Amino acid sequence: MIESFNLPVLVGIHLRDNGLLPSGEKVTNIVKKYKNKNWLGVIMACISPKAYEEVSKDLQQLDNRMDLN
Repeated sequence: MIESFNLPVLVGIHLRDNGLLPSGEKVTNIVKKYKNKNWLGVIMACISPKAYEEVSKDLQQLDNRMDLN
């Protein structure tokens, strides 16, 4: 549905301390599955330093492979 608006979007994601979403999925899986030309980036607010450490390297690798900039 949101694609029909054709507007830029920042995607907000909540993470647990283990670096996974509440559903148990990895952030990288969500990006690979749903990223489109309108994505500006991913926002992760109010996450613990431990969660950030868990996902930061994966997201940097995605950035290099998928051109998230």
